[in-house]
Amino acid sequence: MDSAEAANAWRTQSGVTRISARSGRAIDELPSNLTELRAVSQRLVAHYLGNSDGSTGPISGERLKEVDLRYARTMFDHLLDLGQPTLSRDRSPDERLPGCCRDFAVLFVSMARHKGIPARVRVGYATYFKPG
Repeated sequence: MDSAEAANAWRTQSGVTRISARSGRAIDELPSNLTELRAVSQRLVAHYLGNSDGSTGPISGERLKEVDLRYARTMFDHLLDLGQPTLSRDRSPDERLPGCCRDFAVLFVSMARHKGIPARVRVGYATYFKPG
């Protein structure tokens, strides 16, 4: 596969990153800048074990089942159902998807691909754990 073929393949949504028309319209409202898309993805997920700033504790009760959402389509649609139906705004922990590094990565790659930016996940990182 040459570099043009690889870039085209990485622009194509997969079964995991595919989104609904509703989510696509919400992503269309976002900037096409990778730095800003990364910032958006970080505002969409709260780690299910808690953030380093103490803003949310372990997820429990009914919300715990949301950790099992695996596909971008269901994650975005669920996020749009929590509060105001937009992805660009700041969200309280209660309006974020309980998840982990993988979820940040899936949402980010899905948004980039929707914007026509080649993207793939090799390793997901998040900055919510304190050292030690």
